[in-house]
Amino acid sequence: MTARIALIADLHIPRGVPEIPRGIRKQLSGADLIICAGDLTIPRVLEELKELAPVEAVSGCNCTPEIKETLPRWRKLQMGGAVLGITHGPRNPIMRERQMGRIGEKQGCSFLIFGGTHRSFFQEREDIVLINPGSPTLPARNYRPSMAWLHLGTRSFKVEFILED
Repeated sequence: MTARIALIADLHIPRGVPEIPRGIRKQLSGADLIICAGDLTIPRVLEELKELAPVEAVSGCNCTPEIKETLPRWRKLQMGGAVLGITHGPRNPIMRERQMGRIGEKQGCSFLIFGGTHRSFFQEREDIVLINPGSPTLPARNYRPSMAWLHLGTRSFKVEFILED
């Protein structure tokens, strides 16, 4: 069986937009699990995500104190034979992509989902897969709003980015 895992990060609600965009909300409602790699920012957003599907999330650098007290900065999940690490990561985008592989490997992860750069990123390395879903509400310059799907089977996976207009 293949799990449909929705990956999001860097929502920055209400700074970027007042609410989860309708197209993203529709995508998320079909998920077996939603993973948020930080900066969902306010408690209301976490509650709205939980209404759509089960949620595993971490805090980010722009979250309210209430979210930072509720959510860890790092989370590790076992799904089938895979180990998924989730973090918002360090602030520097260049260092983030370089460091993420080392951090994930050190933690024994087969996948590391991270945020913070507001730009989509995918890299399959020998021992780890790195995924940054980008931001559906406040993308980096020259990037479109985005989220990602991780289709995770027992011996296979597929990553699919959803780009919004």
